[in-house]
Parts: sequence; structure tokens; C-alpha cells
Amino acid sequence: MSQITRVEFDRLVQRVAELEASNDLMLLALSTRDEEADNNLTMKDVKVGDKVRFNDRARPKYIQGGTATVTSKRRTRVAIKLDQSYPRFTGIIVCPLTILEKV
Repeated sequence: MSQITRVEFDRLVQRVAELEASNDLMLLALSTRDEEADNNLTMKDVKVGDKVRFNDRARPKYIQGGTATVTSKRRTRVAIKLDQSYPRFTGIIVCPLTILEKV
């Protein structure tokens, strides 16, 4: 068994942290059920520049009620710029419409 250097170890730790954050984003996107059936917000309703709020279906729960601004539209999701930082989310994130409501 070979020893790894401190630099290699630091890279591995950083990669694990990145994967954990990525997993949290995936859980955020997958936290909703019956996405289209229960959501009144459609891609036609949302425009770049609109203010949105995380609804009660968003996970983790500490982002519920948080606000953001739509920066771009994807096929079924939107990129939003968060108005405040959260422990694992900062800046611009991509999420489904089902966890958002217009302000």
C-alpha cells in the first residue's frame, strides 16, 4: 500500500466536499414529487429578471422562503442568483420550477 502525499490528500478531501455539495443540489432538485401536476408555475410564466422564492417543497428546509432572481432559463429548469448565501449554496444555482414561486 503506497502512501499519498499531503497535496494528494487535500485534493481528495476537496473533491469529496464538491461531490457532497453536488449531491445536495441533486437532492434539492429531486425533493419534489409529481412536479408538473402540483406546480402552477410554468416556463412561460417565468422571465429572466423575475424575483422568485423557494416554496415549502424545497430541500434542505433552511432555504425555504429564501429569494432569488432568475438569470436564465433551461429546458425544464431555471438558473437563479441567490439573494443570500446558504451553508452549501451560494451564487447561481440551477433548480426546477417546482420548488419556486414568483414573488
